[in-house]
Amino acid sequence: MKQSTSSTETLSTLLSKYSKHSDYQLLHPSICDVVCHNYQPTGKKEAERQSYMESNLGFSKKTVLDIGANTGYFSFGALQAGASVVTAVEGNSEHARFIDEAVRLLNIEKQLTVKNDYYDFASTDTNRFDIILCLNVLHHLGDDFGDARIDLEGAKAEITKSFRNMASNTNWMWF
Repeated sequence: MKQSTSSTETLSTLLSKYSKHSDYQLLHPSICDVVCHNYQPTGKKEAERQSYMESNLGFSKKTVLDIGANTGYFSFGALQAGASVVTAVEGNSEHARFIDEAVRLLNIEKQLTVKNDYYDFASTDTNRFDIILCLNVLHHLGDDFGDARIDLEGAKAEITKSFRNMASNTNWMWF
């Protein structure tokens, strides 16, 4: 596929923006050949985790919600594993824009939707997904996603409440 220079430059620029979670996640191979030469993240064994998920979950023809998608490794991975539709929710605007730009570059707008927002764990939203991915996110309660004044017991109660809310909207949750 021929890549637009402006798209690859935009992706590289977005990756170069520093944030609390920049350089945190590897790029999925489907987008890596475009910008990996400029990006050296620490990574969290994404390929191994994706492989393990694929061997234990059937992504084929499933709808997936990826909460805290970062640069979209697991969103792109779910699509590659056969998911029909993926919704990536990412609160960091540069990361959300990165995923959105990569989606356009890969021409997969009908399969992957990006929402630049922090997921509302207390939501009673009735949107159902076959699989909800919530990787490296819940520990932020009391920090990015919650009240900074929350104590450990309050955080545990919020996490439990969040699990229950999400469980009512899915068949599988993966943390």
